[in-house]
Amino acid sequence: SLLSRCGGTVRLQVWDTGFGEPDTAAHFPRYCSGASGAILAYDASDANAADGVAHWHKQVKSLANPDCVFLVAGCKWDIRAAGGVVASKVGSFCQAIGVPHIETSAKVGNNVAAAFQALAKELTGRAASPMPAPSLAAAAAAAA
Repeated sequence: SLLSRCGGTVRLQVWDTGFGEPDTAAHFPRYCSGASGAILAYDASDANAADGVAHWHKQVKSLANPDCVFLVAGCKWDIRAAGGVVASKVGSFCQAIGVPHIETSAKVGNNVAAAFQALAKELTGRAASPMPAPSLAAAAAAAA
C-alpha cells in the first residue's frame, strides 16, 4: 500500500493476521518479525476485546524491531459496546504505555485512512537516515 506523505511516498507492507483462521498462529511470528510498525485492531463492539490488546501488544513487541511504532485501533466504532467501557479500558492501557488510540469504522468510513497515515507519519518522523521500506503488521487484538 502506498501513502503520499510530505511530498513523497511511503510504502507500507500490510499483513492482516486476523486470528480467526486456524493456521494464523503458526504464521504470526513470521509476519511480525522485524516489523517497524503495528496497528493492533480490536472489535469495539465486543465487551471482552479490551483484554486482548495488552496480550497482542506484548506478543508483537517481542518479535518486532525494538523501536517498533504501535497504534491501537478500535474497529466497528459505529456499533461499539454500550457505555464505551471497552474504549475506556483500552484508552487507559494505551495512555499508560504511550501508544496512540484511534476509533475507526470501515462501514461508515471513519478514520481508517487516518490510522495508516498516523502510523506512516510516525515512521517517517523517526527515519533519520535511509532505511528499507517499513513493514506493518496489523494484528487483531480480539479473538474472533
